[in-house]
Amino acid sequence: MAKNIEYYLREFRLDASVKGKLFDYGVGVLADLDDMEIEDVDDLELKPMEKKRFIKLLTYVKPLL
Repeated sequence: MAKNIEYYLREFRLDASVKGKLFDYGVGVLADLDDMEIEDVDDLELKPMEKKRFIKLLTYVKPLL
């Protein structure tokens, strides 16, 4: 199974609202996360626990890209 953004969002317990915010930010495919920095996460306006989970996702995924 190919791992895509949806796969990682599910694995890190992030829902469709986070996917929508990523899409609005310009992230359409998993490889786009490689261009994101931790500082960019604030621009997504996530809830506090979503932000923590997304930072974990980003930290986990970036070395794989």
